[in-house]
Amino acid sequence: MPETARHYGLVVERYKPLNAPKNYVLRDDRTNIGLSTTAATRYLKDLMTQYDQWKGDLRFALAAWNWGQGNLLKLDKAFDAQDNSHPGFP
Repeated sequence: MPETARHYGLVVERYKPLNAPKNYVLRDDRTNIGLSTTAATRYLKDLMTQYDQWKGDLRFALAAWNWGQGNLLKLDKAFDAQDNSHPGFP
């Protein structure tokens, strides 16, 4: 996800600058194993902190990593609106 990558300090260029030379290569730090691993580690740590305090369960952090934070929050709101029960995880 480009926005998440940028949030964690990675450069993700989508377009060449107008005055770029012909041999200009777009920079995408997500393809750099060192930089992307560092960013991914920070992101997972943030999710673990956020969701461990939120639900007290690491599996919510892993679900947010896999499915996306926005989707998990939508699911949480949907279940809260119904009857305050959550589906849980196996």
